Amino acid sequence: MTREEILQEVLQIPNKNKLLMLSTGVGKTLMAIKLIEQIQPKGKILIVIPRLVLIQNWKDEFIKWGYEKYLPQVEFVTYVSLPKKASEYYEIKVLDEAHHLSERCLQAVPFIKSEYNILLSATIKSTLIPVLKNIFSDLYIYRVSLSKAIENEILPEPKIILIPFILNNTTPTEIYRVKPKEEDRKTITYQQWLKGKWKYLRGNYKFGVDIICTQQQKYNEIQGYMDSINKKPTKSKRDVLTLKQLGRERLQMLAEIKSDFVKQLLKYLKDYRTLTFCYDIKQTKELGKYCINSQNKRATEYLDMFNKKKIKHITACNQLNEGINLNDCKFGIFANYNVSEICYLQRQGRLLRHKEPVFLLPFYRNTKEQDIIADMIKDYDKSLITIVSNPFNFNEYINR
Repeated sequence: MTREEILQEVLQIPNKNKLLMLSTGVGKTLMAIKLIEQIQPKGKILIVIPRLVLIQNWKDEFIKWGYEKYLPQVEFVTYVSLPKKASEYYEIKVLDEAHHLSERCLQAVPFIKSEYNILLSATIKSTLIPVLKNIFSDLYIYRVSLSKAIENEILPEPKIILIPFILNNTTPTEIYRVKPKEEDRKTITYQQWLKGKWKYLRGNYKFGVDIICTQQQKYNEIQGYMDSINKKPTKSKRDVLTLKQLGRERLQMLAEIKSDFVKQLLKYLKDYRTLTFCYDIKQTKELGKYCINSQNKRATEYLDMFNKKKIKHITACNQLNEGINLNDCKFGIFANYNVSEICYLQRQGRLLRHKEPVFLLPFYRNTKEQDIIADMIKDYDKSLITIVSNPFNFNEYINR
C-alpha cells in the first residue's frame, strides 16, 4: 500500500461524511483537499483547526498542490470558536484534528449545517466514534494506523535509543512544597518531615512546609500522595483534580531534572537537525535559543527558518504536537513525556518525515516515565531499540 493507493481508496468512498483516521505523515491534509476538488463546491467551506497558527499551513497546502482557487471560499475557525458558527451553512465542513472536539463543540456541530463532512485525525479516541456516528449520518471510517504505515513502508521505522537514569537518593538537591499557596512557610529536612508528617497532615495548620530532600524522596512523596487517593473506593471531584495536578507535578519534576543532560546532548548534536520536546514554555527557553511556544512572537519565524535549514535546533512544548510539517528532522529528544497516547503519537509523527529518524528517550527507571515509554515503543521493531550503558558516552549511540 502506498500513499497514492490510500488516496485513491479515499476518493472512491461514496459516503458524504468521512472520518479519515490516518497516521501522521500519510497525508491527511492533501486527501481533504483532493476530496474538496472532487466535490467542486460552489458554496462556502469551513475548516476547523486546533490553533490559529495552522491556518498558514493549510493555505500553503492548497497552493502547493495547485488548488488555491478554493481559498476565497474557505473560512477558518478554531475549535474554541466553533460554537459561534451554529445555525450557519457550509457546503463542506472539514474538522482537522477532530480529536479536539469537546463536549461544547459536539453540542454545537449538529447546528452547523453542511452537505459534506470530512473529519481528520491520527489519534481519535474510540469512545468518541459512537458519538460521531450519531452526529454524522452514514459516517464512513477509513483507518491507516502508525504501525500499518510503517509496515507498508509509507513511513520509516525509527531507531529508538533508550537512555536510562536513576533518581538520586543520596544528595538533597530538591524542595518538596506542602501547601504551596500558604505564604507563611517553614523549611525542614526530610527526616524531620517523616517524624512529624502525619501530625501535620491531620492537623489544621495554617503554614506551608518546604522539605529539603533528594530526587527519589520528592518523587516518593508525590507518588505516595497519588497512591493514597487511588486507594479510595470512591473519589470526589476534588480527588480527581488533585490526581491530575499531582500527575503533572510528577512529570514536570522528571523533565526538569533531565535538563542538564539534554543541554550536553544538544551540544554534541550541534551538527544535526534536532527537535527537543519540553514540558513547558520555561523549559523550551532553557534548552534552546530557537524556542517555539505560545508566548514567543517569533515562533512561526523560527519554524520557517528550521524548515528552510537556516537553523538546526528547535525546542517546543505543545506547539508542534500536531498539524505542523517539519522538514528533514533527524533527531527527536524527549525531555518530557505525556500520559496521553494522543500526545506521544503526534510527537513521534513530527519526526517520521525524515528517512532515518532517531528517537532519543532519556528517562528515569522505576518511574511513570518508564511506563509511558513502554507504551510508546511497543509497536516498533525491537531490533532497532537500543538501551545505552553510559548516558554520557554519546558516541555509543549517536554514531551507531
